Amino acid sequence: DEIRKSGFAILTEGYADVLTLHQAGYQNAIASSGTSLTREQLNSLFRYCKTIYLVFDADEAGIKATERGLELALEQGFNVLIVELPSGEDPDSIIRNLGGKNFQVYIDQAVNFLDYLIKKYSNKDLLKNPTEKAKSMRYFLELICKIPDRLQHDEYIKNMAQMMNLTSRQIEQVYKEKAILEKNKTNLTNQSKPTSGNSGLINKETIRTIAENKESKEGKLISDAEIKRDINEIKFYDKLLPEEVLLLQLLLLEKDSRTIITNVYNLTEEKFHSDLGKSILKNLLRMLKESSDIAKSYFDDELLTQREKQEITNLIFTEVKFSEKWKEFSNRNTEVDMERMVKDTIIRLELLNIENRLAELQGKLLENKQKCEELAKNQKDEVSDAEELLEKLKQEQHELLKEQMEISSKRKKLNQLFIR
Repeated sequence: DEIRKSGFAILTEGYADVLTLHQAGYQNAIASSGTSLTREQLNSLFRYCKTIYLVFDADEAGIKATERGLELALEQGFNVLIVELPSGEDPDSIIRNLGGKNFQVYIDQAVNFLDYLIKKYSNKDLLKNPTEKAKSMRYFLELICKIPDRLQHDEYIKNMAQMMNLTSRQIEQVYKEKAILEKNKTNLTNQSKPTSGNSGLINKETIRTIAENKESKEGKLISDAEIKRDINEIKFYDKLLPEEVLLLQLLLLEKDSRTIITNVYNLTEEKFHSDLGKSILKNLLRMLKESSDIAKSYFDDELLTQREKQEITNLIFTEVKFSEKWKEFSNRNTEVDMERMVKDTIIRLELLNIENRLAELQGKLLENKQKCEELAKNQKDEVSDAEELLEKLKQEQHELLKEQMEISSKRKKLNQLFIR
């Protein structure tokens, strides 16, 4: 009841802290059962409040527990505030030594997760080295993307840009990687959903699975860890996207889908995103006008680079694995569902194009906002300097007038003496 009334909970590491806090009047203090916080616990807590104060010990273990806790809490949708305690202290020791009222000071000074992390990373000199700074930025961005309310993302990215002194190019790259993170997060969510009714049909989830299988050298699904690694190392325009892989493979190997791709949807290289994919598609479409068997003739084509030939070889020899039920169904209704598969894949490419364009615009908007704020600050400083200079000139003018009057008075006296 106290948590519901106050609208927030104070989460601590141990029961000793909770008991001491309750005795001091903090009835909304709680602790996780066991050594670590779980999604189930946070899911239950979310029914009673939407804000959570993390008050963990100020040692290394406490800092790690804080990071683990805030990741789960952000994902759940909590407004997460971090209570920073002096080194070596915990809620129990502070209340016993300073009293319950003084503990409230630490609660009042709680900071959001981003301010807390940037301060911690800065104190460890992890933001000075370019490599470590980039790694930290990606970690912060991953946390921001965990927040369900996407309206908060821009505010946190703006704060991160200001606190870490990011350039406009870095901000633009942040938004590009944000779009990729969100895209991969959506794909992973879709993969985890069970397929409905006609499991033999190729749906959006199956398309993603097939396409991602082409990305893996061993033909296995890409794991979460591998996806995170790829995001950190990705060179967006040098790598074929999964959707591009699938469309190119269908163009090379499936004559029925080739007709759908070229005649029904009139696919051109403008729909692709990677430079590599655009070039391969453009050349394949050119070759189709000369020969229908491009899977055999591509290797002798003089306009294809070695890199492009190698990619085409990989596409040809990486098998598209359809389920047995799909094969049975496709014998009866190949064209209809092949068309749907091609259409869905092209739509996803168009959506990604929109996301990238939005990312670029958001980066430019943030850059323009920062320039405006800097210009306003400079103008304010210039006005202040001008006012100070004007006041100084007025004072000098006053002194000069005073001196002029004194000189005139002396001159008058001297004239009078001269006349006498």
